[in-house]
Amino acid sequence: MTEDTQVIRFDPLDANGECSPQEVIFVHEYLKDFNGTRAAEVAGWGGTYGSRAVQAHTALKRPRVAALVAVYVQTRAMSSHEFLLTLADQARGLPGEFFKSNGREVSIDVDRLVKEKPHLIRRVKTTKYGQEIEFHDPQKALEMLGKAMGMFTQRVEAFNVNVDLNDVLAALPDAIRSQVAMALQNKLSGGG
Repeated sequence: MTEDTQVIRFDPLDANGECSPQEVIFVHEYLKDFNGTRAAEVAGWGGTYGSRAVQAHTALKRPRVAALVAVYVQTRAMSSHEFLLTLADQARGLPGEFFKSNGREVSIDVDRLVKEKPHLIRRVKTTKYGQEIEFHDPQKALEMLGKAMGMFTQRVEAFNVNVDLNDVLAALPDAIRSQVAMALQNKLSGGG
């Protein structure tokens, strides 16, 4: 057994605070579609639809069940490294190794692509002419990579300007200076 292997022991009596087999089945089913009521039914919990919904809600609040959900999610979730590598592949586009030619026309080795790099495919649509494959947008992947790597941060520099108001007023023409001075005096005295 390697260091990364996680052991989940089954204790039907729940004597040690570990998940029962029903709870493990519940968690496994719950993580398929996050439908607790359906998962409770598959785990064999009886009652009406409403009571199974309550049982599921209660089970998800139990620390041992919540911990098992967290373990499963952690082992199945994408790491930040995998995320960046996936985006990098999408940004590079379809590698030439997936193209094949018979001398007259070029096609894509779809079977190999689906097996080796399915994350490059955004959608496959069947048309009257055959299958249409849409790939992820490389420009969008580059944009997301740049954001993830902090390449597009905006810098806003704030600076403090110390200006003597009398110097500003002195630089204004006489007609404007008196109007500004009155407006400032009203503002400072609370007149609006």
